[in-house]
Amino acid sequence: MQTLYAVKFPFKASENIYFMIKMNAVLLFSDVFVHKIHRIPTDYWRFSYDAHKQIFHRLKFDDTKAKIGLTRQNILINLTYPLPEFSKYERANNESYMEFIIRKIFRRIFVNSMLNIPRLLPEISIFSISRKFNE
Repeated sequence: MQTLYAVKFPFKASENIYFMIKMNAVLLFSDVFVHKIHRIPTDYWRFSYDAHKQIFHRLKFDDTKAKIGLTRQNILINLTYPLPEFSKYERANNESYMEFIIRKIFRRIFVNSMLNIPRLLPEISIFSISRKFNE
């Protein structure tokens, strides 16, 4: 969808979407999670996977197919907690010890500099799949 962040009343929108789709329909979600605020035309929200499940509480989500997309790097990884991009105190599974040490040093040195502003975070989207079943 990639538009829910710009909807003023997302719970109302989710109800309308729910009633529009047919029984056993599959709904694919794609929503921005980390992205610069751009106000085209509006920018109200950021939703995690758990938020998708709350807003669309009548749908059944497949947790095994939830993904995190690093937009500008064209990378799609399985959604796991804690999110590897934000775990600054632990080494990621695919990160070498040297990369982990360099990342820690970089954060300590540049904590208050221009190089640590949020715009430089990777743009992240959350992807998920849900289905409408008989109630």
